[in-house]
This record gives sequence, C-alpha cells and structure tokens, in this order.
Amino acid sequence: MDFEQLCRLDVLGLTDTSVNDQDVVYSEFKEQLICHPDGHYETGLPWKGSHPLLPTNKSGSLKTLHQLIRRLKHTSSYDQYNAIIQEQKEEGIVESVPAEPKGTEFYIPHRAVVCENAESTNLRIVYDGSARESPTSHL
Repeated sequence: MDFEQLCRLDVLGLTDTSVNDQDVVYSEFKEQLICHPDGHYETGLPWKGSHPLLPTNKSGSLKTLHQLIRRLKHTSSYDQYNAIIQEQKEEGIVESVPAEPKGTEFYIPHRAVVCENAESTNLRIVYDGSARESPTSHL
C-alpha cells in the first residue's frame, strides 16, 4: 500500500465534508456581495453564513452620542470633534444615518480620546468595532 492510500480520509475513519471548506465560504461571500452605486460594499458575515442579523442598537447609540456631544461641548472640544467627523464623511470613512432605515442597522459606537500633551493631534476618534448591544437598551 502506498503512502497516499494510507493517508486517505476513509482509511483513517474520517469523511470529507465541506463544512470548513474555504471555497464554499468564498463562494457565499461573492454571492452576498453587493456594490452600491456610491462605491459602498455590503455583504453578510462570510465565516458564519447562517449567522442571525445583529440586533439594532439605535437607542443605546443615540444615548451614548448625546452624552459624548454634551461632554465635548462642556470641554470646548466639540468643534474639533465635528471637524474630524466631517472630514471622515468626505473621505467615506463614516456615513450619515439614513432617515428611513433599510432594515435592522447596527451602529458602530465611538468615543473621543483627548490627549492634551499630544504633538500632532490632541483629539482622535476611536471606533469600537467589537461592541455588542446592551441587553437592557431598547429601540
């Protein structure tokens, strides 16, 4: 018996399934990929094809945003924060929330980090891409 025959999956008592097959994941990714006219891309989570939709976090995000704006206005950093957000909108990094949601949106929370001693910029915006919706917040 040659080496290849000894290492075949069925000889080892295993079956070949496409559960972890990257070709399947890539194929699903391409099928779900949508390119909008404005150059914005949208797709599902390619590594979890049957992943449920994320819950909306609109109310919690609005509450956090209002608290952030109030704090920035109190510390006179609001204009600098707003200028950074406007610049990021122009560069396509962030976008305005549509008046009418298309479905269940999940908003990426952010915060302003102020470092008075920084040489280049003393305010930067940090986005929390790993944020989860709080189970106590409601739409």
